[in-house]
Parts: sequence; structure tokens; C-alpha cells
Amino acid sequence: MSHPYVMTSVLAVLHAHVASGVVHGVAQWAAGLPTFNPTTSGLPGGQLIQQLLDWGGGVALAAGLGAMIYGGGLWGWSMHTQNYGSMHKGKTFVMGGAIGALVLGVAPLAISTFFHAAQAGG
Repeated sequence: MSHPYVMTSVLAVLHAHVASGVVHGVAQWAAGLPTFNPTTSGLPGGQLIQQLLDWGGGVALAAGLGAMIYGGGLWGWSMHTQNYGSMHKGKTFVMGGAIGALVLGVAPLAISTFFHAAQAGG
């Protein structure tokens, strides 16, 4: 019967060997893929798509601001009237509006960063 430490070492070496083979295989496969550079220049309706994205972002920011204003008012009024359930709901609206605005602001940077990181990794 094998010693447990020996068996663990054998499994670790086997795992590392299989993992390196998989990574090498994926790298060879990815090397054969065509590259591309996404752009909207020359795209029919590209300016309209950008305008719709801008409008959508504006509406989303306005909704986040509305949620924060409503939540702040609900939070304050609920504290005054000692309604703890509504006070929690007000906090949730305030945090939801703030987090929504944060995600909306970070989204373009995150998408660009992930795309360029994937291009560099391939």
C-alpha cells in the first residue's frame, strides 16, 4: 500500500503535466485564429448606434440619480418616523443608485481592458 504523501506527490506531478499540455494545446489553437480590430468607422448607422448608447447612458444616470434622491428622502423620513423597514429600503435605493452609476462609468473601461488583455494574451 502506498504512502499518502507519495500518492499526493504523484497526483500533483500528473496534474501539472496535464495542465501544461492543455495550456500548450490551447496556445497552439489560438495562434491559428485570425486577429481583428473592432471599429465602428464606416459602419452604416454607426453614429446612430453611438447616439443611442449615449442616450441610454444618460437615461441610466438619471434613473440612478432619481433612485438616490428617492432613497435619501425615504431613508430620512423613515428615520424620523422610526419605520425601520422603510429606512432599510431607503438605504437600498441610495446604494443601488450609487452602484449603478459606478458600474455605468466603469463599464467602457472594463470592456476595453478585457479586450486588450485578451489580445495581448493570445
